[in-house]
Amino acid sequence: MAGDSLLRRRDDTYRLSGSRRRFMRLWQECLELYGDGNECLLQLGNQRLYSSIQGHPSTSLPSDLNNVNDIAQSTDGDFNDFTDNGNDNAASIADDYVDNIAKTAHSHVNNVAQFADDHVNDVAQTANGHVNDIAQTADDHVNDIDDVANSHVGRVKGVAKKQLYGLNKAIGEHIQTLKEVSYNGPDYNDKDQGKYNDKDQEKYNAKVAVVSNKGSYNDKVPVLSSEGY
Repeated sequence: MAGDSLLRRRDDTYRLSGSRRRFMRLWQECLELYGDGNECLLQLGNQRLYSSIQGHPSTSLPSDLNNVNDIAQSTDGDFNDFTDNGNDNAASIADDYVDNIAKTAHSHVNNVAQFADDHVNDVAQTANGHVNDIAQTADDHVNDIDDVANSHVGRVKGVAKKQLYGLNKAIGEHIQTLKEVSYNGPDYNDKDQGKYNDKDQEKYNAKVAVVSNKGSYNDKVPVLSSEGY
């Protein structure tokens, strides 16, 4: 704070020629240099950094002004946490205090970071486990479906093959019967033998026409004549 400032200590009031922050900075530098609060009071007084308002000249300021807690009450709360122990080493105490806070904060940060890492790792492992389980289940389902499909296809093929074999066999037998009927000609008694001649035989043969190729039974298709017998 620029300009004149008041420093109150107990029942006495003193006027600082500069800001409280500047006074405290010079006070700490003096303590680090001389290590003696009384000497620092004289040094700062000789530099006219403060003056007494209530009848106390600067050179007669009580020596216990170096009490850190008393000075801290007038410095915008910079040293409010120091105890009233009369210690001249304000800077070292402040450094230790800051170091302890920094170490504690660093420890908390490390703990939080470690906890976060562990939590992320747990989540990742759980997620990977779920993914692997789902993939395995899907593979099992696909394999089961494939097995069932192959089984159905095999059964259908077997039934179709069996039916086709029976159909081919029946067609073959039917064709053979038609051939035999065609080759043997009409049945007639000896007494009717004179009624039939070669022309009648040809007419009978035309009644049944059989198309028979040399391939399998599937290619042998009987074709009946459109004329009645």
